[in-house]
Amino acid sequence: MGKRKLLNFRIIGNDSEILESFINKHKFYIFKETFNGIRYALNQNKDIAEICSINTDNAIATIEQKHWENALSSSLGYFESQDEYELCNNINRCIKKLQNGNRSLKQLETISGSITTS
Repeated sequence: MGKRKLLNFRIIGNDSEILESFINKHKFYIFKETFNGIRYALNQNKDIAEICSINTDNAIATIEQKHWENALSSSLGYFESQDEYELCNNINRCIKKLQNGNRSLKQLETISGSITTS
C-alpha cells in the first residue's frame, strides 16, 4: 500500500464561527477522512493517523493512536445517523481490529504468574 494522498480542506478565514460553519457543512468528508486516515495508520502500524491537510500540504491534521477509538466511534455515530451502513460496517471492523490489537497487548501484561489447580 503506497502513501495515502490526503484530502486538502481550504478554509478561508480564522474566525471560530467560520470554522464551525465549515465543519458543519463538511462533516461527511471530515468523518470519512478520519476513518480513512486511522484505517491506513492501523494497517501501516503507525502511531499517528494523518487525517487531512488544511490550506496547504504543510498543515496536516493528525490524531494520536490513543484517540483513534473515540474518533472512530464519533465517525460511526455520524454515519449511522446518515444511514451509511456500508461505511458503518467498515468502521466497526476497524474498531474491532484496534480493540483486538490492544486486548492482546493487555493480556500479555496481565497473564503472568502461576496457576494452581485443586
